[in-house]
Amino acid sequence: MTFLRRHNVVPVRRTNLNNHPLRSQDLWGAFDDFFNMSWPEEQTKNLETFSPALNVKETESAYFVEAELPGVDREAIDVTIKENTLFLKGEKRTFHEEDKNDYHHIERTFGSFHRAIPLAKDADSEKVKADFKNGLLTIEIGKKDKTVESHRKINIG
Repeated sequence: MTFLRRHNVVPVRRTNLNNHPLRSQDLWGAFDDFFNMSWPEEQTKNLETFSPALNVKETESAYFVEAELPGVDREAIDVTIKENTLFLKGEKRTFHEEDKNDYHHIERTFGSFHRAIPLAKDADSEKVKADFKNGLLTIEIGKKDKTVESHRKINIG
């Protein structure tokens, strides 16, 4: 039994990034500082995206989708069905103003949301009802009537 042996092996040299020439310009240090930075909660509150919580359930005759949208105006919600997918879009805006004797504080927050929910093949886009009460959007999507598949023998000519 013979083994093949490599003769011209190039050694691998490991380097320490702290001695890297770009480290002296503090480029790597800036990246480390930025990505390892801990942000105060006040600064990250406005960076969060709003994604409404959803509940989806099925009965014999329909599908029901409930979306929790607290603080969202009815006029800011768009519900669309396209190519067997339910799309929920909207925008949440809040305004808070506080005026005291020694200070004046105004806070505005806003953000948009977009959810796409794939529907089953038997969902009927013509049988849809939506209702919005107390921050809860409820959508009822009826099912298509079950039709009996026709079975027919085809003669080969």
